[in-house]
Amino acid sequence: MSQNSEDSFRFLKDTCYKKSEIWKETACDLFQSAQILLEFNTIKWQDNFPDKEKRLLKLFSNEIVIRCFWIDGIIRMLWGFGFENILKGIIIQKYKNNHPLITSAPLELDKIYRHGLIELFKDSDMILSEKKERFYIELINKHLLWIGRYPLPKKVGLMYEEGRLLSNGEWIAKMLNLFEKRSKGNDVFDKREEDSINSGIDKEEVEVVFYLKNRAFEIFDNTTT
Repeated sequence: MSQNSEDSFRFLKDTCYKKSEIWKETACDLFQSAQILLEFNTIKWQDNFPDKEKRLLKLFSNEIVIRCFWIDGIIRMLWGFGFENILKGIIIQKYKNNHPLITSAPLELDKIYRHGLIELFKDSDMILSEKKERFYIELINKHLLWIGRYPLPKKVGLMYEEGRLLSNGEWIAKMLNLFEKRSKGNDVFDKREEDSINSGIDKEEVEVVFYLKNRAFEIFDNTTT
């Protein structure tokens, strides 16, 4: 690496430290891109009904409309990178608030250059208080690392949790048990990563992602005022 490259890298690193809003702006772009794909997917499913107008064909080529179908993995990947950026922005801004005399990126912040969303949430003081929040963030993190980008992970430890094949009797017993627990006000969440990957993004996942995203942006804004 040349000296010019090293100088440019250091300048960019210091700029991203001094202007933490850069992380928020990047996160906004990533979440917005995910939203575009999510709405594309929603319209495409609706367009499959025979009586529906083929709206996408008025906007995109036939090849794009036909090929772009199973894109939930890419949406989750973009969500993951969006969370990664806004959380890193929070960590940097909080560090700056606690160390106002430091004007260039310190070595202590090198720990943020990783993809572990659970650790970034923790370092941002954002508590994942519900089982479903941690579940979806861990699932999104796997998409960030490989499912949204590659056909297989770098190592077996990154594999997703396998689903469970249940007989009809086992499934009914499971549903009755969950219904009983929920009727008593218990926090019941019983999903497996493979099941969510195969079934795609549902309403609950979208609600959790949007809730955590809005919280993260609110925390960032509060740390910069």
